[in-house]
Amino acid sequence: RRFGGEGEFVQIADAFNTMAANIQELISSVYVQGIQKKQAELEALQAQINPHFLYNTLNSVVRMVGMSKNEEVITMITSLSRLFRISLSKGKTVITAAEELEHARHYLTIQQMRFKNKFAFAIEADEEAMYCMTLKLVLQTLIENAIVHGIEYMVDEGFIRIRASAAGGALEFEVADNGVGMPPETVARLLS
Repeated sequence: RRFGGEGEFVQIADAFNTMAANIQELISSVYVQGIQKKQAELEALQAQINPHFLYNTLNSVVRMVGMSKNEEVITMITSLSRLFRISLSKGKTVITAAEELEHARHYLTIQQMRFKNKFAFAIEADEEAMYCMTLKLVLQTLIENAIVHGIEYMVDEGFIRIRASAAGGALEFEVADNGVGMPPETVARLLS
């Protein structure tokens, strides 16, 4: 059956609109799946961090109790409680930078006690950075890396500095330490 020019145009327009709607639906589906995958990866990482850290922290508490270091036990358990309150964040994966920095402070307090004051730390933040939103627990892995690879094998006292700043609408976290560092060839290999 042959259609006139106007009928063919309507048929082509309908087919095009259907195709465009299908493409948009596929794009949305891929986008949602990508977000869900990233969220699952983040939750898996957080699930790996917490049990190991909790086990080590509770072992430290048991040792402190055995040595009658009641004040230190209270400090460590208080920090642990507040750390997990932020970690849970009522199921939210995005929190304010202020909450993330508070989490980092509790994490550092616990680690400082576990490592017998082998390092000191400072947390600095621009006022505008405090209200920015971030994925939760982004600093914990970086801080742990600074302790394990930078501070743990030092003879002298280590120092870890956490800095949060906001410029041009972007939040930037910096974790720096005065640890042993790594050989220049390792740095070159990692950056290449």
